[in-house]
Formats: sequence, structure tokens, C-alpha cells
Amino acid sequence: MSDWQVLVLVIVAPLVLSLFSCALIGRQSGREKLSGYGLPSLSQYLVNLFRVDARALHSQPLLWGALLTPLFYSVAITLPFIAERELDMSPEGIAVFFELAKIGIYILSVSLPLGLLVARMHSTVQVE
Repeated sequence: MSDWQVLVLVIVAPLVLSLFSCALIGRQSGREKLSGYGLPSLSQYLVNLFRVDARALHSQPLLWGALLTPLFYSVAITLPFIAERELDMSPEGIAVFFELAKIGIYILSVSLPLGLLVARMHSTVQVE
């Protein structure tokens, strides 16, 4: 695999997956659809998609973006390290797995504070 393909796999693919997931959740929760294909309409769509409103917290695309983006990035970064390894359920194998997946676990741990921040913003909007 070339460096360019790895760059796309690790950086672009998780971002596209998380934006697509947020757009699906936004569409199911009744957010407006993309009106055109130019940069101004796309930017306005993203602003409206990630705006926190008084709807239920589970229907906020920003919450799902805050939870899924670190998940997709942690999987994309960890997968190349553990893909070629054989599954070893011994204590040494589990220790090697956690050593290889350490960076992905650190990235995944960002999702909890981001989700709490979105939940706090949502409660502020509901109080208003």
C-alpha cells in the first residue's frame, strides 16, 4: 500500500464516515436536506446539521459526530498495526494487543468528554 493510500485510509475515510453518519442521523431527525452541490450550500448545510436545538439529545447529529469521529479514527489508526497479527488470547498476546492499540484507545477516550460537552450545550438550549 502506498503512502498516499494510507493517508487517505487513516485521515479522509474516518472523516467521511463520520460526516455521512451525522447526515443520516440528521435526515432521520428531520433536518433540512442538502439544497445544492456548491461550496456555499454545503457549508450552510453543515452549519444547520451541527446546530444544537431543543430536540432530543439522541437526535442531535453533533452528539453522534462527537462520539463516532474518535471511534472511526481510532479504528483507522489501530487496524494497520493489528491486522497482520495472529489472534493470541494468552496474557502476553493481550499485553501486545494493548501495546499496539494504545494510540487508538487514547483517541477513543476523547469521545466521552466531547459527548458530555454536546450534552451540556443541549441542556443549555433546552433551558432557554
